[in-house]
Amino acid sequence: MAHPTLIIDSGGSKAAWALCFSREEIEQGAVPGIHPLLLDDEGLLTAVETLSHELSHAPGAVYYYGTGCTSAEPAERVKQAFLRLYPKAHVEVHSDMLGAARGVWGREAGIALILGTGSNVCLVEDGEILRNTGGLGYVLGDEGSGADFGRQLLSAHLNGLLPSDLQQKLEKAYSVDRGVIFEQVYRRPFANRYLGSFAPFLNQNQAHPWVQEMAMERFHQLFRNCVIPLGTTAPVGCVGSVGFYFRDMLSRSAQDHGYELARVMQMPMEGLIPFHV
Repeated sequence: MAHPTLIIDSGGSKAAWALCFSREEIEQGAVPGIHPLLLDDEGLLTAVETLSHELSHAPGAVYYYGTGCTSAEPAERVKQAFLRLYPKAHVEVHSDMLGAARGVWGREAGIALILGTGSNVCLVEDGEILRNTGGLGYVLGDEGSGADFGRQLLSAHLNGLLPSDLQQKLEKAYSVDRGVIFEQVYRRPFANRYLGSFAPFLNQNQAHPWVQEMAMERFHQLFRNCVIPLGTTAPVGCVGSVGFYFRDMLSRSAQDHGYELARVMQMPMEGLIPFHV
């Protein structure tokens, strides 16, 4: 049997993988996110080993798309972690933005959005990024992402700005004591994942006027800060859980700014498999 192709799409919270023997014979799963900006070399190796335990066969080729891999140094660190486990494999490491772009548009032209735990935007054509905006992380950017939504929710909660009915639901669903929030955000690792963990709550309550107003404003900020500066009105495609579950509001925001939301998928893997296999 020929060695299969391993495709990984890693966001801030989880890494989806597909071990492809052919287009029809595919094993799939997910492990915690593999983030080179949040993990040292040994942490990266441990994360890759965790992934390897899920695989039935060693891959002959690895195509990794991940957050934090925009620049050469972190991308090389991820590549070396895979080569330590699979020294004979062909390994390519790319940004999660390129993975999203190839997943949603293949070799067509368009604007690609990532809206998951974080957010990122690019203009893509023929499977390559022409221009990239956003992707500044949850401190400086991530407009319209799960971490951004969570930050808005917790800020409103701590400042007493949430409507009482939403406040009661939040307190029933989560431990949102000020000390707990500060511990998670400022002292523990992976604050982005913690903030993004509130996205399902907001999705469950997205019919609430406060949630709708907040989400629309953050999507408007995404278009103002990251999409409009691309200088084109090409169709927009989006991947990521926030874009998938809030697609109606995202579509309205796109229309408000003169764009068409043409494609939405929860994960780019469904497009990456035919791109590579």
